[in-house]
Amino acid sequence: MGQIIAIIIIIIMIAFSFIPMALLNHNQFQVGEIKQNLNLSAKALINSIDKEVVNVDNIAEGFNRSNEQEVSINKDKLLREFYDVLFKNYHHEKNFAGIKSRLVVKLLVLHDRFYVANLHDQWSPPFYFTDYQLGKQIYFNTRNHTIYYYDETSEKVYQPMELYGTTAEIKNQLIIDKINSVIGNETAIYREEGQLAIEIRNQESNIGDYNSKYQNFNVLEGITFFVIYQEDSKIEINREFFQYKNYNVVGYTLR
Repeated sequence: MGQIIAIIIIIIMIAFSFIPMALLNHNQFQVGEIKQNLNLSAKALINSIDKEVVNVDNIAEGFNRSNEQEVSINKDKLLREFYDVLFKNYHHEKNFAGIKSRLVVKLLVLHDRFYVANLHDQWSPPFYFTDYQLGKQIYFNTRNHTIYYYDETSEKVYQPMELYGTTAEIKNQLIIDKINSVIGNETAIYREEGQLAIEIRNQESNIGDYNSKYQNFNVLEGITFFVIYQEDSKIEINREFFQYKNYNVVGYTLR
C-alpha cells in the first residue's frame, strides 16, 4: 500500500514539473508562429511604393541615387496591406485583433528619416537623422556619406560628412541611437523594466558580435518597415502566477 502511495506521489510530482515546461513550449510555439506571420505581413512594404511619385524601375539601380530623389512610400496603404496579409493568415477576427493590439511599435525607416505609427495607426511627424556639429544642425542619410544643412537663405548645402570628423561607424551609431531613443519613449508605458532598445547591426563596427538575430531587415541597408510585438502571458500553476514577457522585432528591408 505504501509503495502505491509513493508511486502516486512521484507521478503527481512529475506531472506538476512537466506542466510548466509544456506550457512554456506551447507559448514559444505560438510566439514563433506569430513572428512568422508578422514577417510575411511586413513584406507589404513592397506593394506600398507610391508608383505615381517614383519610377519603380530605378529602385533596382539603387533607390534613385541622386540627393533630391527619394522612393516614396504610401504609409497608410502600407498599414492596410500589412493588416490585410496578417488577417488572411488567421481568418479569425478575435485572434487578429489580439495580435494587432500588441503591436506596440510600427516603424517606417526611409533613408534620411523615419515615422512611427501609434496603437491607433496614426503616423507621427518625421524624425530626421540629425546632429548638431560646428554650430549647424546637419542631416545624415543611410545611402551615402553626404550631409546637408540649411544656410541663411534656407537653401540646402551638401558637404562630405568627413569635413565634420564623422566616420561611417559614427554616423550609423547616431542613426541607431536616434531610432532606439524614439522606440524607448514609445514603449516606456508598457515596460516596468524601463525603455526598450533593439539590436540594430552597425556593419562598420568591429565591436561585439553582430551575427544578428534580426536577419530579415536592417534599417541601415535600405527602406525598412518593422514592428515590435509584445507577448505578455500569465500562467497560473498551483495558485501561483508566472509572468512571461517577450518582445519580438520583425520587419523587412527593401535593398
